[in-house]
Amino acid sequence: MHLDTHAVDHYLAHGELATSWVVRAAAGDDAGSAHPVLPHADDRAVVRGLRDALVRLLDPFAPAHPDAWAAVAPDWPARVEDARVALVVGWPQPYDAGVRTDPDGRDVVVLDVARLAGYGPDAGLATARTVLDHEVGHVLVASLWPADAAAGHRSRLDRLVFDEGLAQHLAMRGHPALAPSSTSLVGRRRAAHDALRDARDLTDAAAQRAALHRAAAADDFWDKFGCVAGLLAFADAERTGGLGGPAALARLGWPGFVDRVLARAPVAAPTEPSRSPAGRE
Repeated sequence: MHLDTHAVDHYLAHGELATSWVVRAAAGDDAGSAHPVLPHADDRAVVRGLRDALVRLLDPFAPAHPDAWAAVAPDWPARVEDARVALVVGWPQPYDAGVRTDPDGRDVVVLDVARLAGYGPDAGLATARTVLDHEVGHVLVASLWPADAAAGHRSRLDRLVFDEGLAQHLAMRGHPALAPSSTSLVGRRRAAHDALRDARDLTDAAAQRAALHRAAAADDFWDKFGCVAGLLAFADAERTGGLGGPAALARLGWPGFVDRVLARAPVAAPTEPSRSPAGRE
């Protein structure tokens, strides 16, 4: 794994933001710009602690649920060993992590250490680890099930729900927010499925683009209907089939995934605050 700590190290050494491309890449493909923000000077100590903890997690990369990763892809270490990760400081709200493309056209998993540290001293590392597992999970998905650049709307939606769902499952497996004892997930599941069904059937190009964006990038986690629907499909598969359940679902790949998700019978789950336990994707 290629780890770049230049941006966070520059901040810690000089108390100012680095000028590299990755500090300015917060918004990604979102409309508008996101200007870098210098954290308060008092945050440097906690940023340093989280930076060091993340380096330990990344050298070598150690996901929280390696058994789930191995079930999906026994060779997962080799598939993510060339992943690029950058630890930065300077991204504004609501951005805390994401995959961005560097000037050479390579995908880079970016984590803003100050933003993640802002979730609190106890939650910071746990949140950062979940976010990290999610983002590296995207690298694994891309290596096994690459996207089709020429795909139409339905295929793009299939790939998005599959990618977000599996990456989120690898990161959040067993999280209390997904406990089957909760009754509030029934409504959330229904809302995600309804929005997904509506998005699948859109014919207007502008409406399709807006739906694809909201499916994975809404500010409220439970409004990310593509992510939620995909995550619950993989969580349901594990509840009914053990570790082999998500692996079997993943082996079917992303073509037709939305229809498979919508055909699954409802189960049950969360009652947590709407903010994602993993931060913003």
